[in-house]
Amino acid sequence: MSQKGPSNCGSTITRRMMARKSTIGEVLDRSTLDYHNIQIVEFLQKVMQMLDEPDKISKLCQEVGQKHAKYRRSKGMKIDYWDKLGEAITETIREYQGWKIHRESLRAATVLVSYVVDQLRFASSRDF
Repeated sequence: MSQKGPSNCGSTITRRMMARKSTIGEVLDRSTLDYHNIQIVEFLQKVMQMLDEPDKISKLCQEVGQKHAKYRRSKGMKIDYWDKLGEAITETIREYQGWKIHRESLRAATVLVSYVVDQLRFASSRDF
């Protein structure tokens, strides 16, 4: 997955999220979008490396979700933003992977994205 340039998957995911809900832009400081794009790609690469270890995926998601919990109070991040992220990731996978050719891969990716988003949502909704 490319991390640089306007067509990398991280920036595609971020653009899709921003298009869905304009208030996401209030949480994602526009001056740090490049940083977030890279973080999304790195996060997804880590998840892909751990496919045989769901407990590690869960732990990674818990850590990322916990880091975002503070944005609920400070910037008004809503829990449903995680769903917007999941939708943006799924659409990007569909675009990059050719859903007509790789239907089973798309189904598997959708299940994985749902699991990841659920873990992120759970961790970010808890007060530690």
